Amino acid sequence: MTKSLFCVILYLNLPRKIYPMVVTKTDFIEQTKQPGTEAGRKLGFLLAKSALPAEQKESWLALLPTMTLDQIERFTRVLEASYLQAQTADIDDKLAGQATEIYTRHARAMAELEAEAATTAKEIDDILTAAGN
Repeated sequence: MTKSLFCVILYLNLPRKIYPMVVTKTDFIEQTKQPGTEAGRKLGFLLAKSALPAEQKESWLALLPTMTLDQIERFTRVLEASYLQAQTADIDDKLAGQATEIYTRHARAMAELEAEAATTAKEIDDILTAAGN
C-alpha cells in the first residue's frame, strides 16, 4: 500500500531570508481545525522573540529541514516556555512583593490582636482576683 504525501510549506517570516518548513497533510489538517494555530508562524514568532543570539537563531533555522515534526514541536514548546517565563518574570516579582506585603500586614495585625487579648485577659484576671478577696 502506498501513501500519497501531501505537503504544505509554511514560511517563517524572519529578517533577511524566508525559511520553508514542510508539514504533512495530517498535521496541516489538525492545525487548520484549531483556529489561529499555525506551526510555522508560531515557531517564527517565538524564535524571533527568543533571547538567543542571531547566529544561534540562524543555526536553528538551518537545522529545521532536517528535524522531525516531533523535534520541531518539542523545540517550539521549549521556545514557548522560555518566552512565557520572560514575559511573566516581572509579574512574578510583583506578586511576590504583594504577598510579602500582605504577610507583613497580617503578622502586624496578629501581634496587635495578641497584645490586646493579653491585656484583656490580665484585666479579667485582676477583676476575678479582686472579686475573690
